[in-house]
Amino acid sequence: MISAVVPGFLHGTHAVRGVYNDNGVAITLGTVGLFAFLVANRRRGSPNAYHPTAISRSSESRPLKHYKSHGLLAGSILDFGSGRGQDCKGRRIKCYEPNHPAPASRSLPDGKFDTVLMTYVVNVIPKSRRGAAVREAAGKVKKGGRLLIAARSTGDSGYQRARSQWKKSGDGHATADGRRFQKFYASSAALSKEVGAFIGTGWKAEPIAGSGSETAYASYRRVQ
Repeated sequence: MISAVVPGFLHGTHAVRGVYNDNGVAITLGTVGLFAFLVANRRRGSPNAYHPTAISRSSESRPLKHYKSHGLLAGSILDFGSGRGQDCKGRRIKCYEPNHPAPASRSLPDGKFDTVLMTYVVNVIPKSRRGAAVREAAGKVKKGGRLLIAARSTGDSGYQRARSQWKKSGDGHATADGRRFQKFYASSAALSKEVGAFIGTGWKAEPIAGSGSETAYASYRRVQ
């Protein structure tokens, strides 16, 4: 799942995820880079004009199930970087995905929301661009609303593969050609600390239970 800043924070970014397991199903994620961005834009308007990192799922993501089980999906909801939109398909969740074939989903909705989700977005963005992405998502949260972020953790099955086969790149790992990037968070606390530094004052970190070792979570409430 991805999203964007002017108009896409991953546009011009080199990032990838390899094969991971989500909800017990192996998934393959593609490459993000300038070439992929140009190809995706050429194909916009066709039924398959999604960004290469947008994965297909037969059911909702693990984080969405987790949020629902803990009663965290309150009020109006925006899925910021919704990919193919499985998490907001047929639900009251608003999709935002700049490479979606449907024009309505390619535009960042007006107004603010009670809940904004970023699911498996921050972990494919190098840190130089990650903060801008988080701040844009945070800017869509109403006062009193919640920002929920889920990212790959070091418990993910792809972590050891990246460590052994990819080179260290910034705070993550990248392939030798630099076209593929992945950040794995050591814990939910590490993710929450980073998000807090990005969004600054006016927010309160909230505890959020985990859903297994594969995913790190951060939850922030807007208080100003």
